Amino acid sequence: EDTDMSIDTLEAIYIGQARSSWKTVPLGKSAFDWQMYASLIEELQPRTIIDIGSWAGGSALFFADFGEMLAAENFQTVVSLDITLKSVRDRARQHPKIQFHECSTDRFQELF
Repeated sequence: EDTDMSIDTLEAIYIGQARSSWKTVPLGKSAFDWQMYASLIEELQPRTIIDIGSWAGGSALFFADFGEMLAAENFQTVVSLDITLKSVRDRARQHPKIQFHECSTDRFQELF
């Protein structure tokens, strides 16, 4: 009730998000998310991006590519965490700036 968008518009955004991919790897992000992340990466110039919830690896791959493009020499790595890495695609696993770790959220401190 607190939006000017119609239900049809919101459903279309949701369906688009469910079908989104980056370099053929499922991403699960909307175009609004992509823009927000790109703006944050450019503004903050992170050395490391932590991706919680690896799924297929699309987000990690997106973050790695955009980190290299927008944060350039500042950017070092994406650390992607999930309780299981069974669904992570090879294309994401092979990126040299992505580290995938299998762990639950109650064990994050062991990684850092």
